[in-house]
Amino acid sequence: MQIDRAGIHFGTLTLTFFGLMLVAGLVAGGYLSMVAAQRRGQDPDHVIDGLTWAILGGLVGARLFHIFAPPPSMVALGLTTSYYLTHPFDLINGPLAVWAGGLNMMGALVGGLLGLWLYARRQKLDFPTWADVAALGAPLGLAISSVGNVISGYKLDLETTLPWGVTAVAGGPRYHPAPVYLSLWMLAVLAVLWWIERLHVERLQPGELFLWFVALLGPGLWLFEAFRADKRLLLAGLSGMQVAALLASLGGLLWIGARRQRARQQGDA
Repeated sequence: MQIDRAGIHFGTLTLTFFGLMLVAGLVAGGYLSMVAAQRRGQDPDHVIDGLTWAILGGLVGARLFHIFAPPPSMVALGLTTSYYLTHPFDLINGPLAVWAGGLNMMGALVGGLLGLWLYARRQKLDFPTWADVAALGAPLGLAISSVGNVISGYKLDLETTLPWGVTAVAGGPRYHPAPVYLSLWMLAVLAVLWWIERLHVERLQPGELFLWFVALLGPGLWLFEAFRADKRLLLAGLSGMQVAALLASLGGLLWIGARRQRARQQGDA
């Protein structure tokens, strides 16, 4: 057995730290969601099954977003959308070679949500309720899995002289640990969501905690992208993820406001 920054090596088998932290994040986030399900009188076994669907959907979404919007570093290597579409069976760098890198975080979130929706529909579950359950565990999962990027030296693009900068290789330049910034934000989001759930549960409508998660997630994703150099600019110097993050936050807040206004009108009637 050998251990280095890439992971733990057992002969030809390597357990990467990114993969290990991803699994740890799924387990921890899943556990919190099971606790949330039990508090609502729901069957916690649905968390495990729903998580499976969310993982599959997230993997497909993450890869598709990467294929149709590859970052500049991949484009520089010739791995463009056109290449992916014209080399479907290339198992080294093609669209199916997820082990070669290339998973988009926004795509993972969208795909994971779609997977959860499909599972809820298949099982005839109330999707807003289970979206709330997922929202109470997802921030912890994102917080833990994001740290795996730093350990493995991924997502380190923008150089810094700050003392908490990290290096991709020994003696190399220091970079902003963008995934750690996202991780810290997610822990703050986790605390806020559980505070809202505990103190304002009587006022919450099904799906409202999920909308708060979406609204609070946006600034974290925006910050994560702001400290990365390897990104595709889309509008006014902002990357696609930053634009989507701003729209998600604004949409979540407006949706919450509209639901509460409707509830007040129904109460007055």
